[in-house]
Amino acid sequence: MSYVRAGQIATAIRFKEYLLGRDIQSRRVLLDFFIKWTLQQGGMPEIVAWFRRLEVINPILNTMHSDVHWDELLLAFSHDSDFLQMMEMFSE
Repeated sequence: MSYVRAGQIATAIRFKEYLLGRDIQSRRVLLDFFIKWTLQQGGMPEIVAWFRRLEVINPILNTMHSDVHWDELLLAFSHDSDFLQMMEMFSE
C-alpha cells in the first residue's frame, strides 16, 4: 500500500468520525449539503446513493461504527479526488 493510499484512507476515517460525532439534526443538514455538493460535481452517482442511504439510517447512525456501509467510504470512495478534497475540508 502506498503512502498516498494510506493518506486517503486516513482522511476517510477522519470523515467517518466527524459524521459520527454530530447530532442527528446536524448530520441531516450535512448530508443534505453533501448530496447537493456531490451532484454539482457531476458524475459520482454511487457516492450520492451512499449519502442517501446515510440519510435513511441517520437516526441510528451512531450505532453503526462497524457496519459494512463504512467499507464503501473507506475502500471505494476514498479514491475519488473531488470527494477526498471535500472530506478533507470537514475532517481537519
